[in-house]
Amino acid sequence: MTLSPEPLELVPLCQELDALWRPLADKHGLAFMVDLDADFDGPVEVDGICLRQILNNLIGNAIKFTQAGSVAVSFH
Repeated sequence: MTLSPEPLELVPLCQELDALWRPLADKHGLAFMVDLDADFDGPVEVDGICLRQILNNLIGNAIKFTQAGSVAVSFH
């Protein structure tokens, strides 16, 4: 696997994750939170495609296997 790091702004990513997963969490009766530490300033160097795939897999599984409560994603 070849990684392709590039600058990625985390605020839009957090908004994207919230828009994508909150409706499904609501449907399952779960609270869904995406938290970005205020200390993050500017872009981070990551492979955005891989990061999105990892996060979507983790969040999807968390929602699928959480019966009550909440699912939270935190960037610290």
